[in-house]
Amino acid sequence: MAILYDVPLGSSAVIDGPAELRVKASSPESRYQVYDTAGGPNPPPVIDYLAPATADLPDPIIIDVGGSNFASTAVVVFDGAGVPTAYISDGVLRATVSAGAAGSYDVLVRDGANDSNIATFTFTDPARR
Repeated sequence: MAILYDVPLGSSAVIDGPAELRVKASSPESRYQVYDTAGGPNPPPVIDYLAPATADLPDPIIIDVGGSNFASTAVVVFDGAGVPTAYISDGVLRATVSAGAAGSYDVLVRDGANDSNIATFTFTDPARR
């Protein structure tokens, strides 16, 4: 079944459910924006950076996880376990992390069933320098 609807210039239309969209420009200046508001799955979170990416023991330390597609329900996972996470924006989460020993640890962002790419955080032992 196809539903055809002419949308007057300067207005919008909402169609509930799956739809096929066909657009015919009435002039070269025509502009179209299409939004999927059906509540489909969110794109997975992506980590671009950790700030800082390394710190001296003792811990804990607060790190900012920067990236994209962070939901307010997202949790930072440090070395396999969720850690206290504050939502700053859809591009920044703030996490409190700690480690038992110096070394490199995997960090990811988990939002429901979606996991981000893995970034690496390193704790160093200042006594070993």
